[in-house]
Parts: sequence; C-alpha cells; structure tokens
Amino acid sequence: MVSNYDNQYLLNNTCLSTECQMLFFQKMKELLHIHSGISYSFKIHNSYTILEELLNVIIDYESNKINGMTVEEVRKEAKQIISSDIVIRFKYPELYEVIKEAVAVALKTTNTQAIDTNSIAQMHSIKETIKQLFHKFKPVDYLQTSLILTKNAIDNSEGRDVVVLCQVIVSASLMINRTISGLYASISNFFENKELSFDENWRRWSAILLIAESKYICYIPIDEKFKDSLENKKTGIELKELYVEADRKEYLEDGAIYNEVEVDAPASDLPSIYNKAYTSYRNELAIIEFATAKVEKLEKTIYAYDVYNKGFIKIEPKENEFVYKPYNQYHVNIEQAIKKFILLLKEQNQRDYAKVIGAITNVCNFEREGNEYGFLLLWSSLEALFRSNQFDTAIGAIKNIIPTIITRRYIYYKLVDFIKDAQKAGVTYSYESKEFIKKNPSDQDIETLYRLLQCQEQYDSLADLCKQKYVLLYYKCYEIKNMVINAGAISNVITHHKETLEYHLQRMYRVRNKFMHHAEIDKNISALYKHLLVYTWECIREMAYVSETRNIRSLEEIYAYFRMNHGISIKSMKDARNSVDFDRIKNGYL
Repeated sequence: MVSNYDNQYLLNNTCLSTECQMLFFQKMKELLHIHSGISYSFKIHNSYTILEELLNVIIDYESNKINGMTVEEVRKEAKQIISSDIVIRFKYPELYEVIKEAVAVALKTTNTQAIDTNSIAQMHSIKETIKQLFHKFKPVDYLQTSLILTKNAIDNSEGRDVVVLCQVIVSASLMINRTISGLYASISNFFENKELSFDENWRRWSAILLIAESKYICYIPIDEKFKDSLENKKTGIELKELYVEADRKEYLEDGAIYNEVEVDAPASDLPSIYNKAYTSYRNELAIIEFATAKVEKLEKTIYAYDVYNKGFIKIEPKENEFVYKPYNQYHVNIEQAIKKFILLLKEQNQRDYAKVIGAITNVCNFEREGNEYGFLLLWSSLEALFRSNQFDTAIGAIKNIIPTIITRRYIYYKLVDFIKDAQKAGVTYSYESKEFIKKNPSDQDIETLYRLLQCQEQYDSLADLCKQKYVLLYYKCYEIKNMVINAGAISNVITHHKETLEYHLQRMYRVRNKFMHHAEIDKNISALYKHLLVYTWECIREMAYVSETRNIRSLEEIYAYFRMNHGISIKSMKDARNSVDFDRIKNGYL
C-alpha cells in the first residue's frame, strides 16, 4: 500500500471525491508501484490471457513440444480464472457459457502423459471455442470492456468489483504492450490534479490507454565512424529542416548524426517507445560490432518524434532503477537465523550447504545482469536446491516443496501485512486495552488482531475506521476477516494459494524451457523474475526458522517436515466450523 495517498490527501490534492474514485486510484497505485510485494502487485493473467496460454499449450501439444499433463494443468487453472470472469461474461454472455462449459471438463491422460484418445475431441472443442472468442474479441476490445465495467463500478459504488477490475485493467494493458512504469506514470499524470473533473480525466486517460499503436519516429545519436554502416541516418540540421513546425526540436544538435527508427507503440507510454526503438537500434549496431569489433558502448538517449502530436520527446532510461527485494522489517533476526542454518548445514552436509549458499548468493544484487539472466540464475538455483530423493524430477520437487513451505505461515504473514498497512495509513486502534497497530508488530500484536477479527462488533468498528482513513484498507480488512473466520475458511485459503503457486511454478518452468530451447523471452519476464526472487527468499527464510526451532540438520528432513506439516494441518481443519488456535497460524501444526 502506498502510504501517502490516504483519503484526506486525495480529497485535498486530486480530482478524486467519492470513495470508489479514491479506491480505484489507491488500488492502481498499489498494483503498479515498484515497491509492492507480489501479494499486492498485478497478476500475470486475466481470463483472456489464460485462454491464450491454454490455446498455445494445446498447439504445442499437437506439435509434440509438451506433454498432455501440461495441457491439463493449464486447463484447470483456466477453469478457476474463467469461473470468476466479469469481462467476457458481460460482452458475450452466451459464448462465455460455452467456454466455461468447455474448460470445465477434465482431460484424461495416459500413463505416458499423453492426452487420452477419449479426450482428444474435448481438447479440440476447447481449441475451437477459444479461437471463436479471439475472432470476435481482440485484446484492445477486452481492455475497452474492462474500462467500461470499471467506470460503471466506480459510478455505482461497487467497491469489490473496482478492486477486481483494477487487476484486469493492468493485465489487459500489458496485452497490448503497455509497460508497468508507463501505466504508473499515466495514473499520476491524469488523476493527481484538481484542474479537471474525475470524469473528464477518466475520458482522456482511457482514450489514450486504448491507442495501442501510435507512430513515433525515433532518432538516436551515433558515432560518426559508424555513419557509412547505417542506412537510415540524418544530421541534426536535416531534421530541423524536416520538422520545421515541430515542438521541442531544440533537443537536436545541428552537427550530430542520428540513426532513424520508426516504431508503433502504445500512445504516451515512454518506456514502451524506448524499448522498441532501442531494440531495433541495438540489433543494427550488433551487426556492426560483430563485423568490426569497434562498438564500445551504445547511446542511451532517444529523441522520439510524436507523429500525432507533432513534437519531440526526450526519453532516457532510469539510471538507478529500483530492484525489488523481499525484505520486510517483521522478519525477526533473519540474518542470524540464516547464518546458523548454513553453518549447521556446512558442519553436517557440504552438498546441502553448497546448494543453499548458492541460492542465497544468486538472490544478491551483485550477481544480476538483467531480468532474463536473473530469472535463469534463480531457476537453476531452485533446481539444485530442491532436487530431492522424494521426487523423480526437479520440477516435481519444486512444484511440491515450495508451495508447502510458503503456505505454512501464509495467513500469519497476511495478518502482519494488514497491520503494517494500517500503520502506514495512520490508523490507531485498541483491543482488550492493547494497541496492536505498529510498524514492527510482535507475535502478541498479530494474535490480538486475529482475535479481534473473530468478534463482529470489533471488526465493524475497525473496518469503519479503515474506510475513513484509507478506502483500500477497508477492503483489505474485509478480505483478511473472511480468511480467518473459521477452520474451513483458513483451509480453503491455504489450499487455493498452494494450488496457485503450483500453477505458477509450472508456468515458470515452461518459460525457462522456451528460453533455453527456443530463445523465446516471455513478455512478463520482469514480473516472473520478481515472483521467483520472492519465492526463493521466503523459502530460505522459513527453512532457516524451522531448522533452528526444530534442530533439523539436512534439506531432505526439512522438505519432509514441510510436506508432513501441510498434510496434517489441512486434516486438522476438517471440521470447517471450528476455530483455529493462533499458535497453529504462527507455527504450523507440528
């Protein structure tokens, strides 16, 4: 949650005046902010993109690139996401029901992990139904419908729909090649002012958002010694004569030589314009470097001529791009715990020690040279770290062990996150004479919140206070309350989160394989890398804590502990109406 955008600030400094207008802005800021943890950042998939992935894995299966188990796993994930869809259901209700029915039926597989003969017809039906939807409904149409539904939800004060649809707007914008940083900037530019009404800002913002291909002619300064090797080049004087009426042509230097690159990019999305132009320029200079070995460095500044607005834009990459690190203040003594953990492994098992210290090193800033490299480096670390005698394959171990580790205290950390968000919003609250909303909450503070959420009267009082301070916090309060209401709710949350992690790890494995075997880089590699970084960090943190508290001295024992703990925990919550002791939330069952 971005702390400085509380209700009062927005009322005083922006065009936002209603609760749902503020909720929209707060949620979009949280989803897009580079500091947001993965629990609160944008999701990789909406209904359209999961159907696109399902179609692609079916085509890959037909081309003998993947096995049938992968198709079935993506189908199961698609079934989950489609069941709560709002956008396709609104635009094409009859076709939505056909798609929902098609993906609901399981695809049976053989012992060799192929699609069973009796399920081939069903797989073809899914494929043709998705193609029928894509023929009618293009990515930009999906985004447009998402925007219409979000505006309706804001106007009708349907806050829960606003929260869900904000996620859809972001993932739908990425489908048409917009960037997270570009989206973040546009939200600030349009809504952080009082000059125009919210409705007028919305009209302008959504209109620009829907322009998926705007023409830009980009000019990049080049060294004079390369001018004969480049076909599309002009001098600064030639450009000023060519663009006599252009705004900001003073950016160009008369004597400089510029390489010309034409791109179609989402309107006003500067990072997207830069990425497209720079990629073309880099590839052209790479040929020169390959042939001559004389290109020492590449120019980073791009001057883009906006054909529609008749003016130049100077675009430069951020020199000190913030790198997301999953450190949080509430991880007590994490440094000491990890040191003890790796020293213990070093004494007992050099091989286990090498695996863990390798994964820890690969999380560090100084071992990273870009998201693609970082993703592959971390994935290789996970394959080494979690390869286990308990599973036949590395991916089987990763998909089983990591989710059981991360879900063990998932509810605990959700409670912590809420307290920290409430503290950022300036909320103070006392329950049973205890002030529990603090920057660094103790286990006792977290338990106090847990008990409060079981009391409807106290919950209502806290939720109302959250709504007064920070509208988005009210919806977080509602979410966390429903998570912990009884054993059934807690079991469902843990089970669903574990399943989501399994799907996502399998997706990362496919991304890794495409990168390694087909040189294809996934368009969401930055988000996937951020997720993988968090998974690695959280797993090592939890393993370190468990190793110390239970005196476990080998990785195989630790993996067995987490798997056993998860199974027993779920069984212990069989009676859905029962309450769950806080110690189970804090420490797991065992």
